Parts: sequence; structure tokens; C-alpha cells
Amino acid sequence: MSYRVADLRPGDIILVVGRSLLAKAIQCSTASPFSHAALVGDGVLWQAEWHVETAALDTYAETGWVYRPVDPPPGTVADALAWVAAQRGRRYGLTELLLDALRFDAHVVPRVRRPLRHWTCSGLIAAAFAQAGWPLTRAPWSAPVDLAYSPRLTPIPMD
Repeated sequence: MSYRVADLRPGDIILVVGRSLLAKAIQCSTASPFSHAALVGDGVLWQAEWHVETAALDTYAETGWVYRPVDPPPGTVADALAWVAAQRGRRYGLTELLLDALRFDAHVVPRVRRPLRHWTCSGLIAAAFAQAGWPLTRAPWSAPVDLAYSPRLTPIPMD
């Protein structure tokens, strides 16, 4: 699948089919083709790699699938993007990645007694929409596959 930058809208979510060893581990663990997620902002992609950062809109054009929010309330996308921008520079959530591994591989949902302070790529996006008052998923911390199955997102056909 591929997408054209001109077809993207702020609030779109890019789910990526990765090729690295870590990507393959995430795909195997979650039984999903997706291993990374990024959020389309105003002229940039927001993502959590080692830190919350921006990337060029065409970064995943060859391996990304576009998912679009279905009828979010007015202001939701703007609020989600503002929240993500305020997280710029925050560290990647290695603990949260481990929690994902426990959930998918050990079938254990550990109790987390503190609010998450760091995010995985998809956790950042889920938290942004939850902070905007419109949660995308009920997963305690979201993996890319959770976003793919969200009833509030629809895949957008591309080339």
C-alpha cells in the first residue's frame, strides 16, 4: 500500500508495515502487519520513535496505510494535535512496550497504578485522542493493531 501526501488530512493516522527486526517482532507479537504508527499534523507527521518528534509527511509513503477518524466532534483533531505537540521531546515508552509484550505474548494485562508518562508510537496517538475527549480504543495502552481495529477509524484506499 502507498499514499500520496496530497491526500492526507490533519488527524489521519499512518499505520506502517515495517521491515526491521523490531518491526517483525512487533508484527509477530500482535499478529498484525503493522509495527509503527504516526499522526498527520499540519505539514508534518508526529511520531514516537526514541522521542516524540516530527517527520516528513512522505516518510512512510511506501509502507504506510492511512486510517481516518470517522466523524470526530468539532475540535477533536485540533485538540489531539495540540496535545501531541506539547509532548515533543518526551522519551519513548520502553516500559509501555514491555507492557504491550506482556499483553500480547503472555496474555497478561498488568495493573498500572500510575498514569503513563511516556508513549509508544500508537500509545501517543491513542492518548492524544483520549485527551481530546474522543478515545480511539479501550486498550489500556495501544498497539498499532488496536488502532487498525478501532471503530472510530476507517482505512482510506490508496494506490
